[in-house]
Amino acid sequence: MDSSDGLSTTLNEMAKQSKKKFIVNKIPTNRDLEDYCKKQKKNLNSAVFNGGEEYEFVFTVPSKFKKIIIKNAQLLKTPIFEIGYVTFGNGVYLENKMGETKLNDLGWKHFK
Repeated sequence: MDSSDGLSTTLNEMAKQSKKKFIVNKIPTNRDLEDYCKKQKKNLNSAVFNGGEEYEFVFTVPSKFKKIIIKNAQLLKTPIFEIGYVTFGNGVYLENKMGETKLNDLGWKHFK
């Protein structure tokens, strides 16, 4: 899937369709976005997970294929960023030292 409607929307749809729990433990951001959010007093997580229009691919890979996917991505000079893992359960959660927080689907909603 792509993340053009917001990463929270994409992850929640993937979790729903697969009937699995998605855990995000690495937030996909960069220094420019962090600086912008700080200067504009915007919430970084909201910008990362609920913004859209970036058209990044979001996918899951069984752990047994992880090394070959990383190797092929490097050979193809295609950067990939691992943001978490999939487990039994349902929903999408942000994980940090304090525990898990539910990541609601707050991305773009067509026709609403």
